[in-house]
Amino acid sequence: MQFGIPILAAVVATLTMTAFSHLTGTVIGMEFNEAHLLNRVFSKARGGEQRKLRDNDPRGWLVHLIIGWVLAVGLRYIFLCPTFAKFLWVGSIFGIVAGLLGVAGWSIMFKKFGVPEGTGKRSFFLQLIGAHIVFATTCFAVFTLYD
Repeated sequence: MQFGIPILAAVVATLTMTAFSHLTGTVIGMEFNEAHLLNRVFSKARGGEQRKLRDNDPRGWLVHLIIGWVLAVGLRYIFLCPTFAKFLWVGSIFGIVAGLLGVAGWSIMFKKFGVPEGTGKRSFFLQLIGAHIVFATTCFAVFTLYD
């Protein structure tokens, strides 16, 4: 497997997914940007207000991109597997699965540290599944372009 393709796919897909989340949140008046929410959760984990991170602190973005890279590597192996067709709708199915895994992960963080202010849990989880469909189909599109 070419090493650079999953990195490119991860960056493009994570930024596209985050743009989707940010736009969706803006339209309905809630905070859905995953990197921002990670920084808010990190702030609570570090002791709250006195150690608060800015929404755009690089740590949230770095964690978000690393998770995106791990998912992109997994999707690359699936894309290269001869059992699965190389169609965007196949990426959408894996996006739903990744979205459900994301919901599980965020549920654990929200249970431990609380739901960040300005974020509706149910709305966030619904858009998170959509965001992961965007992520996975973007990965498959990048893989198709460079395969």
